[in-house]
Amino acid sequence: MKSINSERSNTLSQIRRAISQLYEYRYIYGQPDASLSIVTNAELSRSQAWLASYLAKDRRIAYEWTTDFQVFHADDASKRLLGAVVS
Repeated sequence: MKSINSERSNTLSQIRRAISQLYEYRYIYGQPDASLSIVTNAELSRSQAWLASYLAKDRRIAYEWTTDFQVFHADDASKRLLGAVVS
């Protein structure tokens, strides 16, 4: 889970941190086939929408967002990676 500020100015840096942490954790825990997912507290802005596609299609990392920590959302490519976990 990564926090995005209200201006969304830290989105790219938070996504980059999450990617590196996920690969590191997968290695440390010896789970090379683990499914990876990044969750933030805000939907990507229109100019940042490419990130979800990049994560899902190039890195095979699902991207999800939630504003209430009860309902989680994802684009279609991430939904395919996640299965029935999100709406």
